[in-house]
Amino acid sequence: EGGVTEQIDPAALAGVVPAVTPDVRPLPPNQAIERTLEGGGTHSYEVKLKAGEYFHVDVDQRGIDVQLALAGSNGKVITERDRPNGMQGPEALSFITTKAGNYRLDVKALEAKAEPGRYEIKSTSIRTPTAKDRTRIEAETLFQEGLQLTQARTVDSFKEACDKYETAAALWQETGDTYAEA
Repeated sequence: EGGVTEQIDPAALAGVVPAVTPDVRPLPPNQAIERTLEGGGTHSYEVKLKAGEYFHVDVDQRGIDVQLALAGSNGKVITERDRPNGMQGPEALSFITTKAGNYRLDVKALEAKAEPGRYEIKSTSIRTPTAKDRTRIEAETLFQEGLQLTQARTVDSFKEACDKYETAAALWQETGDTYAEA
């Protein structure tokens, strides 16, 4: 009796995406976590980092091709990594923070219709970055830039990508990462 009913015009909600809280799990250092990922799916992990810390994670793909994306506390993606190794083999992401916060690492299946596959994720101890850590990040970044350049499919972009790959390979050799160097 005497209640108020509020009517909302559906057009007013056009483009509004409901807030969805993803299932975010902690990612403790030096502990392997093995999970199954569905095609088109994403698993999210939270990592608490202080300013100036080095974070590194390895993901061993076992039947599903994944991409790694690191987002800051504001939810904005800072860096992404994806090696062209298909559904098997390692993916790696390294990062040095500029400010403290809760970071989110997403492990995303690249293909929406892929069969479920497994992966193992493991981060190293969070620490003050070494010269070798900085070299690793430079190599990862150059390699990812090379991949992006090849997508332009021009002679110039391929030449520039080759230069980036050669520099990245030399840097990976310095770090002792023989898989990435190859």
